[in-house]
Amino acid sequence: MAPATDLDFSAKHKAASLFDIDQLRLEKDERARILIMDQKVKMVPAHYIRSGEVTSEGYQRGRYYACLGDYERVMADGKDPDKCPACRVADATRDSTVSMPRRRFVLNIVRYRTNSRGQLATPISLAHELWVFGDDKFNRLVDRAEEHGDLRTHDLLLTCTAKQYQNYDIDVGAKAMVQSSPEAAAQYKELKSKRPADVERILANVLTYEAMERLVADATPQIAMDLADDTSSIADVASVLDDEVGTGETTVTFDEPQRAATTGDTEEADFSALLEA
Repeated sequence: MAPATDLDFSAKHKAASLFDIDQLRLEKDERARILIMDQKVKMVPAHYIRSGEVTSEGYQRGRYYACLGDYERVMADGKDPDKCPACRVADATRDSTVSMPRRRFVLNIVRYRTNSRGQLATPISLAHELWVFGDDKFNRLVDRAEEHGDLRTHDLLLTCTAKQYQNYDIDVGAKAMVQSSPEAAAQYKELKSKRPADVERILANVLTYEAMERLVADATPQIAMDLADDTSSIADVASVLDDEVGTGETTVTFDEPQRAATTGDTEEADFSALLEA
């Protein structure tokens, strides 16, 4: 056992946590100006498994768990019951206890400080946030990338159209406004350098096959009894969380067409260097 260490109550001793980073969430009709920092997006196919606990609003609580199925088969058939216990009992209905596997994505972004109308504050002030989303937004980002090129060189202008589902109108700015001043570029570079390496952990818990079996059996006992020859492995959900392993993430590109570099433009050249930092 390591010896005890005396620490004072100083900010330098705080432990950084991925889960302390704000996630992008907007109110209805709220606007945001953001800039994507990542060249590739992290993706995990995941099941939403409900615990049975009901919130005061009447919703069942649950958590996301990484699908253990073969990715290509999940994409082709919708699930892989041979390799993933959750796929064997997954149901496509909206309020199912175990959802079908769905792709979840996460990006590191910087969010500009703006007023209520989405107008940029002066001087520019940036904050690091995580943007978690599903296939609908990913498909729209692919469309934007095909039209505008590398999305890291353009601000995205978001307007929330539905708070519950975080639906946005997504417009593409002419350029990234962090290029407008050395101070803004320095903020961007600093935030980018501190991006967590394991950002995909926010998307889903990753379990062993045996732990997933126990979780599914506890969440859907009658279905599990019908499917399994031996139900002796049924366990409390809490015990399953001790068996979390790995990350299960995949990186996905937007397959954007690459624009030719503009020669003779110092500002663009400097920002290109920041993108590769």
